[in-house]
Amino acid sequence: ELFTSISSFLMGTVDPGLFVVSGRLKEGVDLKKAEEAVDKILNSIVSQGVDEDELQKVKNQAESSLEFEKVEVINRAMNLAFSALSGNVNLVNEEGDKINSVTTSDIKRVAQTVLKEENSSVMYYRAVNS
Repeated sequence: ELFTSISSFLMGTVDPGLFVVSGRLKEGVDLKKAEEAVDKILNSIVSQGVDEDELQKVKNQAESSLEFEKVEVINRAMNLAFSALSGNVNLVNEEGDKINSVTTSDIKRVAQTVLKEENSSVMYYRAVNS
C-alpha cells in the first residue's frame, strides 16, 4: 500500500467534468510510483468498469455524507446556496436520488469518455518541514 489515504470527487456544478483524485502518501513513497498506481486503478475502471458491490458501497458512503451534512444549519445553508448557484435550487433535494440512479454501465461509459491521458493534469506537492 502506497497511500495513507486516497479520495476522489467530482466537481460538476463548479467546474463541469472536473474529477479530482487526491492522495496522501506513506513516508518514503516515490511520487511517480504513486501516480502510476492511481493510473492503474483508473485504467481498470475504463477497461473493466466497477462491480455492483463497489458501486453500492460508494452510494452508501455518499448518502451517509448527505445525511450527516443536514445535521448542522451551516451545511444545509451552504448546500442550498451551492444548488442555487448551479442553476437548480431544488438540486439539494434531488442529490440523493441522482446518486442512487447511477449504474455500473454509467460509470464505465463516462470513464471511457473522460478518463483519458489527454484530459489529465498532475500536480505534485510536498510539505516543507520547518
